[in-house]
Amino acid sequence: MNGQARGWMENKESFETDANEVESEKFEDLVDTRIDDEEYFDQIYDQYQKEREAHQRRFILRSTLITAFAHGGEFFSTEWTIEGQFVFREEAFGPADLLIAESQNHGSIAILAVAMTPEDENIFQRVQDLCDYVSNNISSIEGELNTVLSGNNVTGTIALYGVDSENVHQAADEADQGDNNWSPVSVWKLQSGDEEGNSERLTLATWENTDHPLNFVPGGGLGTKLENGGQPLIDTKHIQKEIFSDSHHEKVYKNLYVWLYNRHVGRDKTNSYFSEEELIEFLTESTDQPTRQEAKSRAKELVDWWYELEVIEEAPNPENYDDDEGDVHSIVNRIRTADFSDEEEKEYQTAVAETLIEKKLREEFSEQEGWEVD
Repeated sequence: MNGQARGWMENKESFETDANEVESEKFEDLVDTRIDDEEYFDQIYDQYQKEREAHQRRFILRSTLITAFAHGGEFFSTEWTIEGQFVFREEAFGPADLLIAESQNHGSIAILAVAMTPEDENIFQRVQDLCDYVSNNISSIEGELNTVLSGNNVTGTIALYGVDSENVHQAADEADQGDNNWSPVSVWKLQSGDEEGNSERLTLATWENTDHPLNFVPGGGLGTKLENGGQPLIDTKHIQKEIFSDSHHEKVYKNLYVWLYNRHVGRDKTNSYFSEEELIEFLTESTDQPTRQEAKSRAKELVDWWYELEVIEEAPNPENYDDDEGDVHSIVNRIRTADFSDEEEKEYQTAVAETLIEKKLREEFSEQEGWEVD
């Protein structure tokens, strides 16, 4: 699970194992107290809103990059293509995107898409680790993407949206303390369009020190497009893009809601019902087209989380579903239109905030090795 929900299940299972009956009762009382504390609840709720906004920037950044390299995109005329993408959650440099751009004459670029950064995060070191990963795992990546890459000429790109490029520069300066064999890195900045009609623009960040490891300029026509004020992009950020399989859980929920309505309306299946098989199918249709096994793992993760939020429940009468379609679930609010209403959005976000309060309390229990019980 992504965002602040990450690790929620382990957090819950650990608490249920360690807490005695009296401590569990106190936990429930503390949850109610904190939810009723308007100031505390608003703080958690606002943190979640910032998380959602950051994940939306990440979605726009990723989809914009892919579209720009696609047929008819702004970078299609260059010698570079996007060969595929991976999402790393468990690797030391993750969570991270790995968008592989490949050119037969100019090497390979590992692109790290960044739209949120913890204060202690060293983005420069992350992209170096990402380049090392590509170089050291070139055969498996080539097999996964069915392509040929240049393992001996891997450079990095940090693509930013809503993140100050000077933070990256500072991190690189702090890391460059000796004669380090850094992989060259370019920094791309996505700038939003404005109300005056200026389109969004992808620009290459540069610094006065030409020998700086962040001053790499890709060849093959790509650098030319990014330099001198950058490349204006026709509104590409949502063209043919709905979700990635690892998109933020709220975005997946909303898109599933619409998908189910369009799939079931006028048919013999209840609009708000979905089977395990349908959720897997929905995820495998996403932009990154994961394998069935990857989609199955993600589907289980999402279903567990949505049950925790109580936004889905076991379907009471799952007629017209075969046994081989797996468990059948129901969205709690009956689907009557394809629009996800503001009220439904608010209910989802409130449920998340309440669940995050529970998660934080369990973390406090773990850190204190239990609570004192009156």
